[in-house]
Amino acid sequence: MLIALAIARRCEEVLDVLDDRCQELEARATGYTSAAQRSTMSRLRALLFHLQETQAAQQAMLAADEELAQHLDHRTRRLLQRAGTAFDANRSMAARLYAMLGDLLQEQDTVVSERLTLVATIFLPLTLATGFFGMNFAWMTDRIGSFGTFVLFGVALPAVLTAVTLYCIHRLTRSS
Repeated sequence: MLIALAIARRCEEVLDVLDDRCQELEARATGYTSAAQRSTMSRLRALLFHLQETQAAQQAMLAADEELAQHLDHRTRRLLQRAGTAFDANRSMAARLYAMLGDLLQEQDTVVSERLTLVATIFLPLTLATGFFGMNFAWMTDRIGSFGTFVLFGVALPAVLTAVTLYCIHRLTRSS
C-alpha cells in the first residue's frame, strides 16, 4: 500500500511540473504562436490524457470492495483510501490541464482561421478586379483608352472595394 501511495505522490510531482509547463505555454500563447509551440501543446495534451486514464485505472484498482476491506486492518484501509484519493486528485488535475491546453489550441486555431480569412478577404476584391479587367472585352478596350480611366477602374476601384470589405469585416467582428 505504501508503494501505491508513493506512486500517487510521484505522479502528483510530475503533474506539478506539467502544470508549470502548461502555465508557461499559456502565458506565451497570446496572439499567434509558432507551429512548434502548438505541436508541444498537442504532445503535452496527449501525455495528460494518458496520465488521466492511468490515474483513473489506478484509483479503480485500489478501490477496495466490501469483502476485501473486511480482511484488511485499519491502517491498510486508511492507506488505500489515501492512495485512492491521491489518484483521484491527480486525475482531476490532469483533466483540468488537458482541458486548459485544449482551450489554448482552440484559441490558436481561431487566430489562424481569422488571419486566413482576413488575407482571403483582402485579396477577394483584388482578384475580382484583376479577373474582370484581364478579359479584354472589345467594348472595354474601346472605352478604356486613357491613363486616367485605367487608374480609376484598375487601381482606385479595387482599392475602394478592399477598403469597404475591410470596413465591413471590422464592423461584423466588433459587433459579435
